[in-house]
Amino acid sequence: MLKDKPSKKIDKPSKKIDKFMGFDVQMTRKVDFIEENNESYDYCDPVDVQIGYFREALRNSTHVIIFSKPDAGGMALIQMHDSPKSIYVDLICAKKAGAAIMKFIAKYAKERKYKYIYLYSVIQVINFYRKLGYKHAKDCKTPEPEYITEIANEELDKRYDTQREYLKDWDYLHYLHYLTTEEGLAKDCPKYILEEMKEEEEYEWNEEEEYFENEDYVVGNCMDDGYMMILCLDK
Repeated sequence: MLKDKPSKKIDKPSKKIDKFMGFDVQMTRKVDFIEENNESYDYCDPVDVQIGYFREALRNSTHVIIFSKPDAGGMALIQMHDSPKSIYVDLICAKKAGAAIMKFIAKYAKERKYKYIYLYSVIQVINFYRKLGYKHAKDCKTPEPEYITEIANEELDKRYDTQREYLKDWDYLHYLHYLTTEEGLAKDCPKYILEEMKEEEEYEWNEEEEYFENEDYVVGNCMDDGYMMILCLDK
C-alpha cells in the first residue's frame, strides 16, 4: 500500500475559472474552499457519501476541484504529495462530470510531472476507472497481476446501479474475491482475509435479498473502503 508524504510546498493554482471539456473549472486550495463555502456538501449525494466521510476527506485534502455547467457538475477532493510526486484522489462527487474531472486531474498531473495518480475505488465504479487507464497494482514498479487483468477485462462492460446488484453477479463476485485476496489491493482489509482463498462452497445465497454473501469479506471493510487503483504517468 502506498504511503506518500503530503507535499510541504503546496501548489497554489489560480482561483480564476478555466474551461475544460465544456465545463467551468475552478481549482483551489482547501483552506480557500472552506473559507468561501463553509464545507459545502451540495455537490455530493448524501445517500452515496455520508457527511462525516466528506468532512474527513475535505480535512485531509490539499486542493478542491469544482466542475460546473448548466446540466452537469461535480467536485473532487485531492491530496498532492511530493515524496514521491503523486496525487491521491480521495473523493469525487459528480453528475455527468466524472470522466471530465478525472481527465482534468490526469492532464494537470502530467503537465506538472507527477509520477502517478491513485485512489481506492468502491465496486460500482471500478470499471469506470479501468476505462480511464487505471490498474490494480500496489505501485508503478509492480505490474498488475496477469490473472487480475484477465478477469477485469472479462468484467469490463458490466454496469450496475448498486452494490447489491454486483453481488448478485457470481463472476463479478469472484473478481472482488481476487482483489481482496491479492495483498495490498484492498484498503484496510482484515488480515485473516488474506490468509487463504475462500472456496466457492463458503458463499451462501441469500434467498430473501437475492445476493451472495460471505461475512468474511464481501460485507466487510474490504468492499466498503474500496480497492487500490493506480494510473502511472511517467511512461
